Amino acid sequence: MDVRFYNDLATFDAIVRPFLLRNEAENNVMLGVLRRRLAALRNGVQLDVEPPLLCIIANGGDVVGAAIQTPPYGLNLTQLCPDASDALVEALSSRSVMLNGVHGPSELAASFASVWTTRHGLTITLHKPLFLYKLNTLLPFALPPGTAELATPKEADLLLAWELALDEELGLIVRIDKTDLLDKVAAGTIFVWRTDVAVATAGFRAASDTAARVVGVYVPPEHRRSGYATALVGAISEHLLQRGYRDIFLFTDAEDVGPNIVYTRLGYERMGEFTDFRFSTRR
Repeated sequence: MDVRFYNDLATFDAIVRPFLLRNEAENNVMLGVLRRRLAALRNGVQLDVEPPLLCIIANGGDVVGAAIQTPPYGLNLTQLCPDASDALVEALSSRSVMLNGVHGPSELAASFASVWTTRHGLTITLHKPLFLYKLNTLLPFALPPGTAELATPKEADLLLAWELALDEELGLIVRIDKTDLLDKVAAGTIFVWRTDVAVATAGFRAASDTAARVVGVYVPPEHRRSGYATALVGAISEHLLQRGYRDIFLFTDAEDVGPNIVYTRLGYERMGEFTDFRFSTRR
């Protein structure tokens, strides 16, 4: 197995994209990360304070896996065979790469996390199992009072507060500011469910020209159990289908029963299990 590192984003994307597209569902996060950074590069925008880590694992002339890291986030892995995972650990360690976590298919991520933390004297401080869902056929859903609408710049402060609250609830690393949020609003990728006021939010990120992922579903506690999340995710799914996206994905917290029931009733089918691990130094 040969682990190859790249400094040029466009070169890396050209090499790895055909491999990623063979399993677009499983690799939708990595595809989306690359897509956003290539678009930013074309527009002269620097998204990352530090250059991202970009590498492929090759067997002969064939790409058999990939990994990327965009600080401050953990390493994002595609599916890898055991030999490829071992080769990746060796290659990253030889470069003195510092990792604060890993995200990937559950069995692989658990194995990588165990080997990495043992080798580097770290401990696992967060273990969050996730289910990946893909929309099969959008099923009819109930409409509570209100409508799904694009978020507006005037709602930026509220949406930022909700984003931070969601990240805290999920234990995520926060890296968003008002400028980032306004850019997403301007791009038309953030929605709200609005009665007389906004009562829920969600958005989407494109992974390719034909695939997108629903993200950032949040309903503040005072508005929960009113059907707003179901209706908003349903409306965004319908919006994406009308825009020509054929494949629509989302992740859920595997331990939160409610959303998993909701998305199944909308027509989403579970495709796989992923896990986020966070590392820290031992005390």
